[in-house]
Amino acid sequence: SKRQERSAETKCLFEDSQQKLWIGTVDQGLYCLDRHGAIEAHYTTSSRPLRLWNDHILAIAEDQAGNIWAGTFGGGLHCIRREGDRIDVFQKKDGLCDDNVVGILPYDDHYLWISTYEGLSCFDLQTQQFQNYFAEDGLTHDEFNYTAYFRSCQGAYYFGGLNGVNAFRPEQMLGQELNPPLCLARLLKYDQRRDSLSIRSSGFSQPAKVQLGPHDSYFQLEWMLPNFLKPSNNQYYTWLEGIEEDWTFQGATPFIRYNRLPAGHYTLRIKGADSRGNWSERELAVLIEVKPFFYRTRWFLLLAGASTGLLIFALFQYRLQELLRMERMRVRISSDLHDDVGSLLSGLAMQAEMMELEASPRDKQKLRDLSDLARQILAQMRDLVWSIDARRDRALDLTERMREFAEEVLLPGDFTFEFQVGELPGQKKLPVEVRQHLYLIFKEAINNIVKHSNGNHVVIGIGNEGPYFELSIADNGRSGSNPRQTTGLGLANMRMRAGKIGATLEIDRDTGFEVRLRRKAL
Repeated sequence: SKRQERSAETKCLFEDSQQKLWIGTVDQGLYCLDRHGAIEAHYTTSSRPLRLWNDHILAIAEDQAGNIWAGTFGGGLHCIRREGDRIDVFQKKDGLCDDNVVGILPYDDHYLWISTYEGLSCFDLQTQQFQNYFAEDGLTHDEFNYTAYFRSCQGAYYFGGLNGVNAFRPEQMLGQELNPPLCLARLLKYDQRRDSLSIRSSGFSQPAKVQLGPHDSYFQLEWMLPNFLKPSNNQYYTWLEGIEEDWTFQGATPFIRYNRLPAGHYTLRIKGADSRGNWSERELAVLIEVKPFFYRTRWFLLLAGASTGLLIFALFQYRLQELLRMERMRVRISSDLHDDVGSLLSGLAMQAEMMELEASPRDKQKLRDLSDLARQILAQMRDLVWSIDARRDRALDLTERMREFAEEVLLPGDFTFEFQVGELPGQKKLPVEVRQHLYLIFKEAINNIVKHSNGNHVVIGIGNEGPYFELSIADNGRSGSNPRQTTGLGLANMRMRAGKIGATLEIDRDTGFEVRLRRKAL
């Protein structure tokens, strides 16, 4: 530190209100010495966490709040906060005349007058806005000299430049009218569907509002800054909130064009500075609404959703009515078959039996066969009536019908049987096809046992086992109890019916006769 202090080329000195000495150097940044001469702080381009943008210090000043301001050679204006927790930097891009700051004079509590190589700036400490002055405003020259600045006891300010000294009173300079605000000049929209260009050049409110249709492929906004001193040197920034993340420098171009903005609401912010670097007091705000195609609007989506919901509801109601109509038709058909055809077949069987009593021996057998055939048809018709009757769709109805059939067929054939019902949703309605095929498979298996088994006991099991439904019919017959003819059409029909309901069917004849059916749980 001592070696650096001895070797540093001092450029400027300043004693602040706390009797601290600030030393600006040519290439070693800014030193702060306490009242005893010890280095309290040292700011450079490489110091951390607080650093400068240039190590060549040309001017130092203090504002009323105790903040230290340092002008640099090419790095702009630096503000070292009194708390020592941060350094703020202001440069040409922020509105300063030039990044070479050669003089700083505070005025009142809110302003700094700053001389540079390219004009004179007045900085408002509250708004942090710059108002700039140049030769065309009456200065002797745009370039000011290092250390050539002074404030008299009468309140006059002096800044020396290449062509003399500029003297003025700040209150008079600040009383001049500031830069006029930006104004929206023209709006152009191109409708691609109609191949037409519409132009609007008046009637803009503040904030201006622009509406774009879904077929407007692009639009262009033009604005103006009512300052006609070197308008080609004006500078503009734009920011389309909702699309862009920050300000975009437009240079001297007083218009902007956007192509095919997505539907939505946006705010276009525009700010500008005149040729002297004076920024407009207020930003220009343009509220932009891009309307979507009708099929992307909220009302259309709501209407489409409601229509879809109504259509689904109507289809559901239609399907429900069809199911109810089908059930009523099934009940009617089963009732008609039972009442009409059933009574006719019963009457036919009884008539044949009565005629058999008085018939000749030659006709008795024919009448007996006719009576048996009528009763066989009646039994099959009862199965058909049961299968189509919508009042018998429950799983419980299926097991009861199976039990009844087993009693009707097995007991007269000198068979005993066990009917084991496992876990089943008894009140659940089964699809007609599933119920019918399960019953017919069961019926065929029982008939096969009665006709061909040499056993006398049958075990029937039905129920859900985990994710599967299982039906098993097995007798206690010996091996070879079923002769060859049992592999005919009946067993083939059983396999066909099992396939129609997505079930697997296994037939085991090694020890008696056993049928095992498995499908997904009921």
